[in-house]
Amino acid sequence: MKQEYRRGIDKVDKHLCQRKYTSLGLLLMILAVLLAVPGALAVGNFPPLFNLEYNTTGTRIDASSCIICHTGVPVLNDYGKDLNQAGVNPNSNDTELINGLTAIEQLDSDGDGFNNIVEINARFFPGNSSDHPATAPTATPIPTVTPKPTAEPPKLILTLNATMDGGNATVNNFTNAVLRDITGITKATATLPDNMTAQFNLTGLNPGDYFIEVNHLAGDRVPTRIDSNESDINQSVGTRLRNSIIGNISDPTYRIKARSGGMHPIVNYITGTNEAEVPFIIVSANPAKIELHEMNTSRGLTNFTPTGNHPTGESFQTWILGSDNHGINYNGTDARCSGCHGNLSKKSSTFEAITTNNGWCYRCHFGKDGDGNGFVDPMLIEDAIPPVTTASVIENSSYNNSVNVTLNATDNPGGSGVNETYYMVNNGPTATYSAPFVVDNIGPDNVTYWSTDMAGNVEAQNMVNFTIVNISVEDIIPPVTTTSVIENSSYNNSVNVTLNATDNPGGSGVNETFYMVNGGPTTTYSAPFVVDTIGPDNITYWSTDNKGNIESQNIVNFTIVEISEVNATAIRTIENKSILPGESTIITVNITGTANALAFHEIPPKGWNVTRGTDNADVFKNSTIEWVWKNMGANKTVTYTLTSPSNISIGTYEIEGTIIDAKGTLVNVTGDNSVKIDILEVYRRLGDDPIVIETMDLLKAFDDFRNNIIPEGFNRPLSAAEVDDLVNEWINS
Repeated sequence: MKQEYRRGIDKVDKHLCQRKYTSLGLLLMILAVLLAVPGALAVGNFPPLFNLEYNTTGTRIDASSCIICHTGVPVLNDYGKDLNQAGVNPNSNDTELINGLTAIEQLDSDGDGFNNIVEINARFFPGNSSDHPATAPTATPIPTVTPKPTAEPPKLILTLNATMDGGNATVNNFTNAVLRDITGITKATATLPDNMTAQFNLTGLNPGDYFIEVNHLAGDRVPTRIDSNESDINQSVGTRLRNSIIGNISDPTYRIKARSGGMHPIVNYITGTNEAEVPFIIVSANPAKIELHEMNTSRGLTNFTPTGNHPTGESFQTWILGSDNHGINYNGTDARCSGCHGNLSKKSSTFEAITTNNGWCYRCHFGKDGDGNGFVDPMLIEDAIPPVTTASVIENSSYNNSVNVTLNATDNPGGSGVNETYYMVNNGPTATYSAPFVVDNIGPDNVTYWSTDMAGNVEAQNMVNFTIVNISVEDIIPPVTTTSVIENSSYNNSVNVTLNATDNPGGSGVNETFYMVNGGPTTTYSAPFVVDTIGPDNITYWSTDNKGNIESQNIVNFTIVEISEVNATAIRTIENKSILPGESTIITVNITGTANALAFHEIPPKGWNVTRGTDNADVFKNSTIEWVWKNMGANKTVTYTLTSPSNISIGTYEIEGTIIDAKGTLVNVTGDNSVKIDILEVYRRLGDDPIVIETMDLLKAFDDFRNNIIPEGFNRPLSAAEVDDLVNEWINS
């Protein structure tokens, strides 16, 4: 096609060159007129395209002649006018020219009884009624063109779901919604087909993370992710504007949890203190991945790609953010997690994953006893030192038949923590280290190994050389199995039992380990297990090796003692649950029950101030807002004043609290748990009764809404939805 086009242009160029010396002045005049007159077509690529489309080069209707479209420059003939009506103009490109020519082929522009395409194929001018074939053809019917419906542009559709969030609603409907990028710039304003749906046009939006601000609530934006702007994206959000999903509710593409409203802030890795920012979590199903980002900027904090389901059976998405997720399962009870995940009481300084089963808790959380109870920001770690990795294999040593290789990586004190360890066997492919591996290649061997840390530092590669010798050894010695339980010891409520089996040096290796609890059925050991039968207990255990040698059975005796859990409850009462920016409310917490020693810990919203009131605690710690009693012999009452920041945004802010005894048993505080910064409170307080909307209060609200007046202490006027709320309060008061 390109060659035909080029030949067409060459022919036109040759034809024009033959004329140019005799008609140069005329052509220059025509060009000047065409450029000066908007009605003229004067499309420089028109002649070669017309000739190529209809094979008219060198014929009597060669398009290099202007009379195809003009009666005389700059006047268009009927064919030229139809072409112009079809969208062809001096700025048209090749595609637009071809589309215009095709669009008017079935027209009879000059009214001589012959369609344009018939005249062109017969080499007559389609814009000259006196120039046509001798015999009138059978009229070709002009097809009726049904206009194609205008395609709806792809949309991001946000739907308010009243069942997705628990607790007090932040919004009950949509009155306004804008889409902001990670710099805070508004990229789209939503149309609201109803008060539960906001729709954004995706045209022109680049893929990436964005934030939806509804009803002017800048402090409660909803994170969203646009993977493509070529098809609709459906997102549902709860009325607290925290939980949302993208895609199908039963099988979403993303689950999103926003940590707004001062809850669970980002925590400085080194100091453990709260930063000003809050995070959001986005979890994808395919591929499975958890990402932590900063709200409003989407700055990445950490991410993790798991393998398989959690050992309890839940999918990754369900275990992280589902209705029965890991936080709900944990519920402050270490024993539910520590069997696999070790000590949960404090984040390790080296930022390591905790013990077994991909325990990545500290990749996200600072730890349940940290100041922040929030999400770690690893980017604040000033770490320029790579990890150090060691291998269990000794340089230039020899091993019989095979060797187990264990790699151990540690980061520098105060560093960012080990991220991954890698190795190659005999310069083969790079593998990620997760557990000891076997090298059994007879002859000289080597293992290359190195690690990276969370700050991106990469350790220089290490290499260890060794030799595997083929020696046939008769193995008649059975394995030896040990247990973590101590003979004749006592344990409170339950005990985690770990069995460890080793074979003799040069032996065939451990095959399986078996155990019985209290003489019960034989079970194959695969992971630590729990014994919680109150009273005397015993475990019988033994192992076999790959040569069939069977260890003699071992037995360990111990006792499980029942220790009652903390017998105490705490109920919170909030005096004023709706206040203005900068105002205070009195909090009262009543603690009942008994305990040898007890601590009460309150976690107010970020930036709110706590002033101690009346209590009889033995110790009060202001920095962490904790009250401690040496013993809990009688009921306790704690009061304190909670003051909101003067520049706080409208919204609902939650208080969390716990009581804990000396054994680490933790109970959540119940009762009132939220304070609302409410613009409606301004109008409730205008009349004689400060908690009821009176008629004059309502009229003042109408005036302020109509005149767009912003109440003192707030950054916006009343919304229509809030006026409706006032009307409903007035009706029901």
